[in-house]
Amino acid sequence: KPGPEILLSQPVRDHLSPSSDGAQTHGQVLDIVVEQTFDVLANFEARGGDKSVLLQWLEGMTLLYFIDKHGFQLQPDTQDEAAQRVLHIASDLQSREILTPSDITGRLEIAEEGRRTLGEMIAETESYIDQFDVFKDVAYDLDDNAVEFGMGNGADYRVQVYDAEGLDVHRTVFLLRMYDGTLDELLNDWLESIHRADIFNEVLRPVLDRDRVDDDIIDWIIESGFAHNEEQADRNRERDSQQAIVKRIQP
Repeated sequence: KPGPEILLSQPVRDHLSPSSDGAQTHGQVLDIVVEQTFDVLANFEARGGDKSVLLQWLEGMTLLYFIDKHGFQLQPDTQDEAAQRVLHIASDLQSREILTPSDITGRLEIAEEGRRTLGEMIAETESYIDQFDVFKDVAYDLDDNAVEFGMGNGADYRVQVYDAEGLDVHRTVFLLRMYDGTLDELLNDWLESIHRADIFNEVLRPVLDRDRVDDDIIDWIIESGFAHNEEQADRNRERDSQQAIVKRIQP
């Protein structure tokens, strides 16, 4: 009979004890089944984060995403049961002037502040891509003191780099998943599932389900990656300069 779930961080001795009658048993096998899960929200809370605040932001940005990209229409007085589930989320966005009722239809639409918020999030996300995408394919050799990027056979250390650079990894990962269209996978049932923590655990799964190396190695990789970015930027500037010269001298 299966017992209660345990945390992998807990010592096994806390869950096993000698037989109470002192009898010796031989040939019996204890089956321990370890099923790995990635409960990102529980981990966030265990580390001192406010899960309710994070969920409020995740739900709000998800609603904003589907209104903006997929044209979801929401009436404040809707009688649709599924749509009613997100009215309190919409109300929070209204209070921050991100959504506003249309003067013509009464439907909630993205306000000027909402457009500004979306623009800032896109710019923020693209800055992360520009700075940190180099770390999605990293191979290193300690013996040769060499780090290679973008060779097609490396590990993805982006989340560890975000953390090392002081970024909010939950926000960063969610913004990137919005940007790459991951939320579109929820298109058919997002209204029904937007309040389910497991949906956001899956979206945020890279926060926990990721490659990792020791801190001293990641520091070395980060330094090498930023140097690689600068070298690439220099090459791009040189190429652009040469192309500009060619255009000027062509008849």
